[in-house]
Amino acid sequence: MASKDSRTKRSAGVALAGDELRLWRNFLQWSEGVTAAVAQALAVEVGLSQPDYEVLKRLLEADGALPRQALEQSLSWSPSRLSHQLRRMEARGLVARAGSGHGRHVNVEIADGGRGVMAAADRAHAQAVRRHLLDALPDDVRGFLYSAPGVPTSRDGSTSDGEH
Repeated sequence: MASKDSRTKRSAGVALAGDELRLWRNFLQWSEGVTAAVAQALAVEVGLSQPDYEVLKRLLEADGALPRQALEQSLSWSPSRLSHQLRRMEARGLVARAGSGHGRHVNVEIADGGRGVMAAADRAHAQAVRRHLLDALPDDVRGFLYSAPGVPTSRDGSTSDGEH
């Protein structure tokens, strides 16, 4: 088997074709399928979207509240996307926003409605992730994913979007 460096040098600047293209498309189809199955389980079983769940989970992990900017960073979302998501969640009684005493900065807090749904949401999420992802992974792939960085980087240390 060729080393990672020799594969990268061999194919740098050339469009994917053959086995590489098939592997990429299989990965996309598989990952999108897993994501869709987990999202469907959350929607059907507890009435939450995957983004709702991710916001609520992060708030619970932070003892119920986070500065908006910290939540934005942890989700890797744009300010606009988070603002729209929070507006929808606030209207449904899942979260509340409150001034933190630092000008326009806002704290996001989990509301009673959000706390009330999370026990069932955690169960539904865990069952779906185990069924559609974890139970399907061989041990060597699990090992790779445990050690893989969150955002792939190139050899020069930049992320896939070109930032360092």
